[in-house]
Amino acid sequence: MNNHRGGEIRRAIVALGANLGDPRQQLCSAMAALRSRFEQGFSASQVYRTAPVDMSADAGEFANAVVRFDTPLAPQDLMALLQSLEESSGRPKAHLRNTPRTLDLDLIALGEVRMVTPELTLPHPRAIDRRFVLIPLMEVAPDYRFPGETLDLEALTDRAPERDVRLWDYIIIGLCSAQYGALSWPLYSLPVGWRGNFSETSILRGHLT
Repeated sequence: MNNHRGGEIRRAIVALGANLGDPRQQLCSAMAALRSRFEQGFSASQVYRTAPVDMSADAGEFANAVVRFDTPLAPQDLMALLQSLEESSGRPKAHLRNTPRTLDLDLIALGEVRMVTPELTLPHPRAIDRRFVLIPLMEVAPDYRFPGETLDLEALTDRAPERDVRLWDYIIIGLCSAQYGALSWPLYSLPVGWRGNFSETSILRGHLT
């Protein structure tokens, strides 16, 4: 049985999303806030542009990203911290599911914890079917496997329903670093509509092919 109490250092995986206001900036701000709180093992993906899932067609595209970090917090305490960041972005505490939002922070996994409560399920039950989670997750943890899952991230991505997941328009990797001084990536400019598979490029090793 997993120990769900705090104290033990575990690797946290958090997915970020937003489609109201300035989504990319809101994600960068949230990344900076998480980086300042959880420096150990911190890594952030690039920001992606994705179509809304289970929302009306006019809901507006989402900015999505994934971060990883190490933390001694218990699952419920980490979730409470993430919710406080959501509220500080202007998202109301009480909100309808599958509606536009200024910031969405989903705790995807925390170490090997497997739990189901009315408030929190780990690993996140729908993450393995969401390309907008799996693709940025491959950036920050290419060898990651979900607790209890036999397939790796690439196989899960191939199996997941097809969704348009693109890098943000001409995003310069490191833009968040330039704005907030808390994140760092190599500085490269990638074209609009780039849909490269990370198994087909060496971007994570510091150069493009």
